[in-house]
Amino acid sequence: DAMAHPPSWEARIDHLIQLWLDAETSSINSDPTWRYIAAWLEANKPPPLPLRLTHGDPQAPNVMIDHEGNYLVVDWEFASIGDPREDLGWYNLSSTAAGPNLYEADPEAFLAAYRAVTGFSEVEVNQLTVGYFTILSAMKILGPINAQLDKFALGENSGTTTALQV
Repeated sequence: DAMAHPPSWEARIDHLIQLWLDAETSSINSDPTWRYIAAWLEANKPPPLPLRLTHGDPQAPNVMIDHEGNYLVVDWEFASIGDPREDLGWYNLSSTAAGPNLYEADPEAFLAAYRAVTGFSEVEVNQLTVGYFTILSAMKILGPINAQLDKFALGENSGTTTALQV
């Protein structure tokens, strides 16, 4: 249940790290890279933040501007209760693939504006924490791709979707 409230920040992050470990054990070709990434994520956890409603897919196509100039965030199908920096990581990752990536243009200015709006400190939100959550959020893409490749290798999927994802 995406909207279930995790018991703690640690439990939420541990769950997301576990997805990396699950990718190795569920794949037909065990690759230790998944485990190495999970170990790095475990060893480099940033300071915790209060869990909040996260969008799950923040990117330019999910922002609309109304006739009064108000920004409206739409498409909340991937919303969950989590660390708000999860959205920063996903934004950075997805916007690098399909811009615009406002973070990449001037990371410090972007983060200063984000901290001003959220009230988070520089210790809590900085380039290192964005990097951490960018890696953590990559499983949203890599997990399904890995699963599709397994199905393709087993002959369970011969569609063009697999080729497009890879």
